[in-house]
Amino acid sequence: MARFAHASHPLPTYATRLGTAFLPVLFACVAFCALACACATARAATFDPNQAGLSGAWANAATDGQGFVFDVVEDFHGVGRALIFGGWFTYDTAAAGGVRWYTVQGELARQGTSVMAIYQTLGGSFDSPQPATTQAVGEFSIEFTDCTHASASYRFDDGRTGDLPLARLLGNATCRPGASTPAAPGSAAWSGAWADPTNGGQGLVLEFNPDQQLMFGAWYAFARGAAANAGAAGQDWYTLQAAVPAGTTSIADIGIYATRGGRFDAHATTTTTRVGTVQLDMQDCTHATLAYEFTAGALAGSQGTLAMLRLTPPQQGCAVPAPAAGNAEGYWKGTSKGQDFRVIVPGDGTYAIVFQHEGVDERFVYGTLVDDNGQFISNDGAEFAIRIGALADARATDIGVAGSFVARQSMQLRLTRRAGSELLSATWDPTYETPARVADAAGSYQGYAAVTVNGLAVDFSIDSAGQFSGSIGGGACNVSARLQARGATNLFDFILRGLTPSCLFGAGPLTGLAWYDTATRSFHSYTPFAGRSRMQYMLGSRVGARQTQ
Repeated sequence: MARFAHASHPLPTYATRLGTAFLPVLFACVAFCALACACATARAATFDPNQAGLSGAWANAATDGQGFVFDVVEDFHGVGRALIFGGWFTYDTAAAGGVRWYTVQGELARQGTSVMAIYQTLGGSFDSPQPATTQAVGEFSIEFTDCTHASASYRFDDGRTGDLPLARLLGNATCRPGASTPAAPGSAAWSGAWADPTNGGQGLVLEFNPDQQLMFGAWYAFARGAAANAGAAGQDWYTLQAAVPAGTTSIADIGIYATRGGRFDAHATTTTTRVGTVQLDMQDCTHATLAYEFTAGALAGSQGTLAMLRLTPPQQGCAVPAPAAGNAEGYWKGTSKGQDFRVIVPGDGTYAIVFQHEGVDERFVYGTLVDDNGQFISNDGAEFAIRIGALADARATDIGVAGSFVARQSMQLRLTRRAGSELLSATWDPTYETPARVADAAGSYQGYAAVTVNGLAVDFSIDSAGQFSGSIGGGACNVSARLQARGATNLFDFILRGLTPSCLFGAGPLTGLAWYDTATRSFHSYTPFAGRSRMQYMLGSRVGARQTQ
């Protein structure tokens, strides 16, 4: 893709900003474009626009469901000379024409009106590397009069012209009207343009407001499967919004919303519908992970994970709190009594330990835990055989687990049974923080399935949308399941259903976890049921790969 370049800050050629949160929902989808020259004219006002506090959602109150989200990077072009990037989220000139989005970008004049090009980005396909192209289609001018008001105008090459009185949509968190020191940014510094570099011409803009404890995101994209020559009709955009308590860096159940029915720079009746869910994990000021699932609308059934990078330089004072020292979430790995094992702590109050022999999962420990000040305690654990013969006593047995850990470093556990105890010493496995991708796990598998102690042959397949279908025991039990990437981890949420009466766990649904091991091309899942006293476990090796069972 083309690149936006500056002597000190090379940037990709796309980014987005969007607005509103918990208002008549507005949306912005935008693409970084070639740099436009910012021209300045003199004015008498003393308001200084060289400040990141102007970033955010702005709109003309006379129109519906449309507006701008601006990203202002102070001193980007030199002392006192800010970069302004704006995403214009809007519609076709007729309501039946659908959504449209444009980009504006240039140097923000310290006084008077800033003039820059309007860009249009076309040709991409939703969450795809299909290349997009960007070209200038008009001219845009803007002047900020204070922290909450601006005046803008546009002139398109196709003849459209107009004036836009703009007002900020969310509260002013850090903008200062005079020369005073700006407020500490807090989570407002996480706001900005983000994108997965593997996607063509699309991305996300996030806006955090620490005063109102809200997060609003604009997702600028394209229709699923859009052809490279689809033109403006191939564009699409959505918004994300959620309440975010101060300091929260992992946000689940963020709504994805579609607003439709608007007309370009005109009043029209719009409708807003929730069409999916996102989990967002902020890793630091330049990295974040977004896992999405669409349940309605044009993208229904789509799911995936975006490994996002920030496209503009982070604000001064930006910080993302590190995980608490007592958080045992993650993977730890080690060897005990000739068996390799993996400790899985998914951060939901449970843990699992999987023991392997010669690459095959053979026994399994599962329970709830207390994780406090580096101490790991479980009094309700149960141990299961995954394959017949893996345990001397094939029945599920009670087990106690206790020990200590240092986050992202090491773990020592003692497993206590009636027959004695076992000491485990494990080290942190950073693969936990490699986001899971359904596309990596797609394929056909053969392996074992176990319900408590019933080791049975299993065949299953996973498609690129995360749909799982399989047969246990040579067709005795047919199953279906759904995979959904679990935030910024390499785990999947796994929802399993039995399709035939002979399935020992019933019809379900059972909710559990799964992961795909890229090194061995093997798929693993576990789903507890009957008050966690029983367990459905599946292990499969990719057909065509070296068999590990």
